Amino acid sequence: MNRNRPVGRLAVLALLLCLPVAAAGCAGQEGEWDPVEFGTPSPASAALPIRVDEDDVMGAARWPSACRFLTDGEIRTLLPQAERIQRKPTAVSVFSFDEEQRQHAPEGSCRFDFWLRDVTIEDVTSGVKLSIVAIADPSIISDHYSEELASARTRSDREPAVDLGASLGPEACYTWRETSKLFPVVVCRQGPLMYDVSGTGYGDMQGVPEGDLVAQGEAWRDRVQIPIAQIIATKVPATG
Repeated sequence: MNRNRPVGRLAVLALLLCLPVAAAGCAGQEGEWDPVEFGTPSPASAALPIRVDEDDVMGAARWPSACRFLTDGEIRTLLPQAERIQRKPTAVSVFSFDEEQRQHAPEGSCRFDFWLRDVTIEDVTSGVKLSIVAIADPSIISDHYSEELASARTRSDREPAVDLGASLGPEACYTWRETSKLFPVVVCRQGPLMYDVSGTGYGDMQGVPEGDLVAQGEAWRDRVQIPIAQIIATKVPATG
C-alpha cells in the first residue's frame, strides 16, 4: 500500500461514509475504527520570532516560516492519535499595506498533514493549515483586521463571517466557510500578527451524526482549529 498516495474527493467521501461504522468489507479492512480522540491545548513551547517597530509593516519576504508556528508535540496534545506528521510549506503572495505591489513570502503558509492511527486507513490524511495574513504594528493589524471582517460579513460568494470577538483567547477572531466547502476557516489577530487556520479531519467524531459532513467540519473547527489558534496566540505578544 502506498501510504502517501493522494485520495480523490469522491474516494474520501466514500471512506467518510464507511469509517464510522463496522468496517468489515470496507476497503478490505476488518473490525471497527476508533473514534477521533481530542485533547486540550498545551502551554506554548516558545515565543514566535515576531517583532515589529512602531508604525512599521513587515514585508512578506521577511515573514518567518509558518511551519515553525506549531510543534509535533502541540499537535499530539490536541490529537493523541496523530502520527507521521509532515509539514508542507507554501509560498503566498500578498499586497503590501503601504505600496500597491505584490510581495511574496516563501513559506507564508504551511499545511501539517498526519494520519490518525486506528481512525482511518493510512491512505487518508487529516491536517491543519496555518497561513500568515499580515505582520505589522498592532494598531495597523487591528485596523486591517476590522476592514477584512467588515468585508467578510457582507460577501455574497460565501457564507457571511461570524464575529467571535475575543471569546476564544486571541485578541479577536472570526470564522467563515465557502458555501461549496465543508470545513470552516478561523481568522484571528494577536498583537502584530493576523493569521488564519483551516483544515480537514476525517473519522468518527463523538457527538457528530453519522454522515453529517457539515457538522464534522464544525467539530474539527471547534476541537482542532480553534485550539490551534489559541496556541499561536500564546506565542505572540499581545497589544500594549
